[in-house]
Amino acid sequence: RYAVLILGFFQLIFVVFGGWMMDKLGRKKCIAISGTVMAVGHVGMGIYSYCEVTPDLQYIAIQNSWLPVVLLTVTQIGFNFSMATLVFILLGEIIPVQIKNHISGLMNAVNSGSTSATLQSFHYMILSLGKHGTFWVYAGICLFVVVFLNLTLTETSGKSLSDIERKMTNTKSLTKMPEQISTE
Repeated sequence: RYAVLILGFFQLIFVVFGGWMMDKLGRKKCIAISGTVMAVGHVGMGIYSYCEVTPDLQYIAIQNSWLPVVLLTVTQIGFNFSMATLVFILLGEIIPVQIKNHISGLMNAVNSGSTSATLQSFHYMILSLGKHGTFWVYAGICLFVVVFLNLTLTETSGKSLSDIERKMTNTKSLTKMPEQISTE
């Protein structure tokens, strides 16, 4: 009955800690840490779930009934460390000012839609893959996200918004007036 309180406590602590660490370590390192911790939690849940349904291994699950709370907490620590806030941080940093209003609504819709799709598909994944297979798929997705974002994401930590926009749009500073063109 204390599981929800434990989970909520760690969520709060690691959202705050993760925001601070993203400024200290950079976005890419925090994504790598976050996704890897989430993957470890999901792999652990997969192993635990596999033990639950395997007759020769059920004693492990019975003797360690506290383990799912720990693994779920580990997964939530990883998620709240940077993945939970990453979309919103990047919205403020890498979207050009001219289209930020339109894109932020679209990004929030995509974020909400993907969350909804994950929640809706969870039951069907359990039916077709089992709990252990579902958690292992989630672990694979976490690791894919780490690799994908580390290959494609521009590091924005410690850079001004105009520097980020200039790099993302491959233009000169948008806050300065263009230099006069010489007619000589």
